Amino acid sequence: MYKVLVTGGLGYIGSHTTVELVNAGFTPVIVDNLSNSRLEVIQRIEKIIGFKPIIHVVDLCDMAAVKFLSEKECDIQGIIHFAACKAVGESSEKPLLCTVYGQPDQLPVTESTPIKPAQSPYGRTKQMAERMLDDVSASNENIRVLSLRYFNPVGAHDSGLIGELPLGVPLNLVPIITQTANNKRSNFTIFGNDYTTKDGTNVRDYVHVTDIAKAHVYALNKLSSYEQSSRYDVYNLSTGRGYSVLEIIETFEEISGVKLDYNVGPRRLGDVDEIWADVHKAENELKWKAQLDLKAIQAMKIIIIGSGPCGLGAAWRAEEVIRYQGLEWKVVEKSDNAGGLAKTIIDDNGFLWDIGAHVIFSHYAYFTSLLDIALPLEEWTVKKREAWVWMRDTCIPYPLQQNLYRLPTDEIIRCMDGLLEVEQKRLSFHKPKNFREWLQQSFGKGLCETFMFPYNFKVWACPLEKMNVEWMGERVATVDVSKVIKNVITKTDDGGWGPNSTFRYPKHGGTGAIWMGLYKKLPSKNFVFSKSVTSIDVKKKEIIYSDGESEHYDALVSTMPLCSLCRVVKGTNMSLDVLRHKASQFRYSSSHIVGFGMQGCPPILLRDKTWLYFPEDNCPFYRVSIFSNFAEDNVPRPGKQWSLMCEIAESVDKPINYNNIIELTEQGLKNTKLIDDRTEIVSHFHIRLEYGYPTPFCGRDALCREISEELEVFEIYSRGRFGSWKYEIANQDHSLMQGVEVIDRILFGVEEMTFKHSNSVNQNRDTNGRQPLPLSY
Repeated sequence: MYKVLVTGGLGYIGSHTTVELVNAGFTPVIVDNLSNSRLEVIQRIEKIIGFKPIIHVVDLCDMAAVKFLSEKECDIQGIIHFAACKAVGESSEKPLLCTVYGQPDQLPVTESTPIKPAQSPYGRTKQMAERMLDDVSASNENIRVLSLRYFNPVGAHDSGLIGELPLGVPLNLVPIITQTANNKRSNFTIFGNDYTTKDGTNVRDYVHVTDIAKAHVYALNKLSSYEQSSRYDVYNLSTGRGYSVLEIIETFEEISGVKLDYNVGPRRLGDVDEIWADVHKAENELKWKAQLDLKAIQAMKIIIIGSGPCGLGAAWRAEEVIRYQGLEWKVVEKSDNAGGLAKTIIDDNGFLWDIGAHVIFSHYAYFTSLLDIALPLEEWTVKKREAWVWMRDTCIPYPLQQNLYRLPTDEIIRCMDGLLEVEQKRLSFHKPKNFREWLQQSFGKGLCETFMFPYNFKVWACPLEKMNVEWMGERVATVDVSKVIKNVITKTDDGGWGPNSTFRYPKHGGTGAIWMGLYKKLPSKNFVFSKSVTSIDVKKKEIIYSDGESEHYDALVSTMPLCSLCRVVKGTNMSLDVLRHKASQFRYSSSHIVGFGMQGCPPILLRDKTWLYFPEDNCPFYRVSIFSNFAEDNVPRPGKQWSLMCEIAESVDKPINYNNIIELTEQGLKNTKLIDDRTEIVSHFHIRLEYGYPTPFCGRDALCREISEELEVFEIYSRGRFGSWKYEIANQDHSLMQGVEVIDRILFGVEEMTFKHSNSVNQNRDTNGRQPLPLSY
């Protein structure tokens, strides 16, 4: 996330907004001249967020100081402006700054309510400021502005460390009340009891300061989103009702048990009778809604279904911000432990098996730091990825298209002919309609028939013409024809392509050790295992479990397969039949993981390799990992045993015979010369995963978007490898960050970069940005 300048950042609203910006992943830069704030607030903010934010003590009226600031903080990308003198009575006496609507004819006021002449200099300057901002944004296409209109912020951060701390005599109602309650003042005055209101005191819109702070984050996100088109707009922030002065006093007395001493004086110059705002525009467009009332936090309960990387990411983020929010979170997992598809299983003979060849690499600084939290540095090893293709009875470095010289001569010629043909015709190609066409246009007939078509069908277990082209990005190596020709002539190996040319791996416990490590650092009371979901009533916001129990939620993060979610939800605007039909349109492959533990050491051919790909039909598997090469402790007797882990895809288009799959796989290993009859196999392992890979089928994006948008209307967010159904963001780092970012979306309205903009995430790795916050429990 980027830097945001917060002027008046040590003030009442500014300090709370600074905290919420950090919660949402932004980097605030505070500017304050301390004219109505205290420097000690910076230490209080530091206690809340865990580090000292950037602070500049600068008066914005000092042009030289502002110029210096702009040069020093030249990478500011957003500004939230609070710095101003304000208060109705003060502005009438000292007519310099800061209500926009004046005395309205109709309540509640909307953003389009005609603006009346202001009743005070405070109001007039606000009106002028809005006109100036509109003019500036209209004259400069690089500037976009949102004005937030709100009346009376109240309350304080729930840590008690920051709140309204005015210097001198306070002029706002709530700090006057609190000072009277704690005997800092003997009594106070109500200005007028003859207004045309229900109890004679004027009526205002009071909004909790934390809600206001969050609204500024939502507004900033709106400005930076791809959906923000207009350069200037206005939003009301409101609870949707007004409170009289007497109601505020009575509410305080009810909660605190303190009887307040006050008297009634004359009206204050410039005050209007009553005003509060309509908030539908902010709710609909900013996705913001006030969560706090005058009495207490409306605690949000988030239920997370699934404890794989996405579910744990959501849990971690929820626990990070729990001390700042009225938040309750819970993870419900159908299996008996955490990790999901990234867990590790120990077989009866002590061999370790990941559920598929998982390697760790990172597009995110946040994820990288979490790895070090999950496991200490000494528990990691870094491996060079040695990926090879086994075909034509030989090993060829991956990607094959860069290493054609190792093929038989006649196949080299066919592959080169095809590559040269597509290079000549490239400008005449139409946009490919499916993955098969994309492969043909990218690699030519020879290379497709030799490798691309047979291998990809073995992996995806799906006809390639039924797969879309939006998913690939860095997943498929394209081809540099001149480099291919050079490699063929010079017989040069060219490997190391891809996002995971090196990877981290745990020394002990397999991939599952990472996720168990994170799980153990979260409060165990928030996890429930061996519990599955049978029904979700979206209107009641109620989950029914397989054991007959039920519970309510405010927001739901689901990592179950999206098609499965469609089968358990009810009450949406889509009928059950429509949802079931949409669920039937999803395509996926099941995975068989077949492992072999052997005595001795791996043959020389395999000692330096990570995994091999197999396009031919003399074996059922598409990939074999030399799993003992990942970590010595993946076998019970390191140095004296080794292991192979085979992956086989299954689908309706590629059925598998379960009954003899171990025997078929063992014969495939012999056919491909990885083992022979002399190999002493001491352990066999097999597990079938119903959901192995989310197929990027044609029509996927439109189908997923329609379902997701419908579910999100009811505060259900489907994320993760199968929750988003996006293979391009299905790695462990992507999945965890989907969980982190969806919590930010729910709590702060921050746009989800991974879920919404996968290409941008995959093309631009973050190595120095957002970091995890320390947990509070």
